Amino acid sequence: AMQGMSLDPAQSKVVLLRAEELLQYVIDEGGETAEVYADLASARGLLGNVESATEALINGLRLDPSNHAALLQMARIKGESALQTYSASDQRLALDFYENLLRSGPLSSQVAGPYATFLIHLGETRQSEFLLRAIAASDPNSPAPRMLEQVQSIVEALIRLESKLQSQLDTDPNDPEVLRTRINQKVLLGEFQNAVYLIDELFEQHDPDLATWFLLAMGKVRMGTVDQFFDDWPEAPDPPLGASPPWYELAQRFARTNEWDAARRALERDTERVEGRPPPLVSLASFALNVGDAQRASELLMRATETNPESPEPWLLLAELSNAVGQRDQAVQMLQRAKAKGADATALEKLEKELGADLTNSTPPTRRSVIRQ
Repeated sequence: AMQGMSLDPAQSKVVLLRAEELLQYVIDEGGETAEVYADLASARGLLGNVESATEALINGLRLDPSNHAALLQMARIKGESALQTYSASDQRLALDFYENLLRSGPLSSQVAGPYATFLIHLGETRQSEFLLRAIAASDPNSPAPRMLEQVQSIVEALIRLESKLQSQLDTDPNDPEVLRTRINQKVLLGEFQNAVYLIDELFEQHDPDLATWFLLAMGKVRMGTVDQFFDDWPEAPDPPLGASPPWYELAQRFARTNEWDAARRALERDTERVEGRPPPLVSLASFALNVGDAQRASELLMRATETNPESPEPWLLLAELSNAVGQRDQAVQMLQRAKAKGADATALEKLEKELGADLTNSTPPTRRSVIRQ
């Protein structure tokens, strides 16, 4: 039922709440299994109840410590927590769960991708490369080959930086470029605390440059001190002529590394300074679509319809997303709502043609709660 769930916020919540209720009923009636607990955790997680989802997973793993679905969800939950809080205990737990997954059988490309990403965040580039190489060989149509190329480019960049650093030290060890090279090297190695110390040293001696400022932001978020970064930098360094506005560019960089809350905060800074921007949640959803995370995009857009009820942009993107997953009727409904809220005529016409719909005399539908089977 959840796989065919509507993208409409009210409908989706109804489906998830009903799923949670039925799964809890099965457990209460004595039908508890690790699989049922994993499904319950999935519903709770999609509802945003991470703590109760974790509780269900712990119960499931008590029944079957090798249950693949429960191990995978725990690995992802602890991995995301570790990346947000930089808790050493969460890092160890996430690694333990991923290693248990490895012991339970070969990893699919869907599992290996998040694991490899987590390893990269920890600076374990070589281990990530080894994992991705095996997955790419067994599943060449998966995202693994593309991820492997990215990891290998990091390894090659490290080799080039080492050579560049040695040359700079031989020529002029006091050149500020020496510090910049060392900073880039530390970032690629995942040594973000050391990188931040070097950036502080550089900025004490020289005017802040935008490229290093981006690295400082990334280092701060990886250290769990992003609040301090936003407090210390009410304004970004001036961008070069023709470059993207710095806060928007920073938000994109955060999104590409799964730092979604930091990306939202950067977008809020951007919308305060640049006229005509869509609401931050809408831009964030666009970033999620760009990295292929349709589930996150739909969740962000649902939130955007609630926090910005008069904005047409969330409904336009929901229409595009519904159309992309083959839910034409729902896409038309979303498009009707976008039109009612004054969406751009060109964007409306483009989607109307794609959907083969005529909204000339249509009225937006009232909200209904529908449970899809």
